[in-house]
Amino acid sequence: MREFKYEIKYDEHNEPYVIVPQDYTDTIEDKFMMVSLVSYLMKNVLDEKKLVYGEKEVSMLENTVEFLDGVAYNLGQMMTGENLFADEMKETINQEPKSSEEIKEEDEYHIVVDKVKDRNELPKHNIIHNDRIFEREEGLRVYVKSTGKIYELRGGISNNKWVLHKKI
Repeated sequence: MREFKYEIKYDEHNEPYVIVPQDYTDTIEDKFMMVSLVSYLMKNVLDEKKLVYGEKEVSMLENTVEFLDGVAYNLGQMMTGENLFADEMKETINQEPKSSEEIKEEDEYHIVVDKVKDRNELPKHNIIHNDRIFEREEGLRVYVKSTGKIYELRGGISNNKWVLHKKI
């Protein structure tokens, strides 16, 4: 059983929005759950061709129904067939549970690369490693196999900001 923690708050216009804890780490399982949930809800809305807000029902215009039908189709495609998201999700679900040693290593660093060159070429956004997504930001720790060292970004995100965090 997986757990996804969130809180619903209201903005200055009394509109609800969802927030997650600051220490939340993005996982493929959470993405799968959200896409599944949105797909399920959209299917129900499309079957009824109306939106219900408490006691109030609003019928949808035909072009809105067609648009949402296309969105629902694309969401379904994300979860099935020849799709990287679906393949990654299947692979993640079928993985063996992580050992305590693997979990300990993840606490020490976020990403593993072969060479310093690979570390320096990490993009600013959407770095995927071990079914998680990272940003190139201060505090990011990378284990470089060729040096046996963990480097951390401090004081910025350019390559000259990598500092030795720990030698393994």
